[in-house]
Amino acid sequence: MYKDNDEKKTTTTQNDTEERVKKWMFLPYHGPVTDTYIRKLKNSGALIKPIITTTKMIDVLPTLKAKIPKEFQSNVVYQFKCSRCTSTYVGKTWRHLFIRVREHRNKKKQVVRKHADECNTEVLMDNFKILTKTNRNNDFLETLEALFIKELKPDLNTKEDFRNKELRLKF
Repeated sequence: MYKDNDEKKTTTTQNDTEERVKKWMFLPYHGPVTDTYIRKLKNSGALIKPIITTTKMIDVLPTLKAKIPKEFQSNVVYQFKCSRCTSTYVGKTWRHLFIRVREHRNKKKQVVRKHADECNTEVLMDNFKILTKTNRNNDFLETLEALFIKELKPDLNTKEDFRNKELRLKF
């Protein structure tokens, strides 16, 4: 990859007044092979200023892996937003989100279901948003849930232990 720059270099040529512009060449670093290539470029007198990058090809290329649909994601902290009012609920699940949504929809004792009945609405997957995902253990997932509850202050969450939980960091 080449890029023009404003850096000019005066070189000694037959008429000593010619100004030549160097081009930038971005090169991924691959150890001694790159060092040798840069040395040969400089020795050849080419008007190229090599810039070494550490960008990996995997960071530049698009992923070929298909995105997992929201319903099938697990180990997530999610938020329910009522479609009729401003009420919200924050929860977590280590299972697929659609299983937890089905529980909210079908179990009449669930806070989300009770609220949906009061608002005369349904509990749909569209009412749920994934706030974060993790691959760590359940304790970490519970901590993330508590942090989101503390930050977002959802009115449907009734577990006082999350509201009063004190976060302590160990170093």
